Amino acid sequence: MEIKGGDKVSPELKELILPEIEVLRQEVQDVRTELRLTNQRLDNVNKRLDDINLHLADQSRRIDKTNKRIDMVREELTGRIDSVFCTSDVQVFYTYYQLQEVFCCLPENLSPE
Repeated sequence: MEIKGGDKVSPELKELILPEIEVLRQEVQDVRTELRLTNQRLDNVNKRLDDINLHLADQSRRIDKTNKRIDMVREELTGRIDSVFCTSDVQVFYTYYQLQEVFCCLPENLSPE
């Protein structure tokens, strides 16, 4: 845009435009300051989230180790319980078998039936 009268700007126009330009410059500076502060807050939040993620990963590993130990103990106890019941079943069967032999040999008047 070309201004009549050459490169000279009238003082009235300067009085009108320069304050507006100063206000705009100040607003731009304020926006930059707010943007810088917002970016700092975002950086802080990102650091905290990274720390939380590391903590959660550590907790997850610890939970996995605990679950493995629980599975090992369960397998061991199941084996022990099964061996006790199998032994008990054999003992009960053997005792029943012995009792039948004894009752078979009793005279009929002493039979439990």
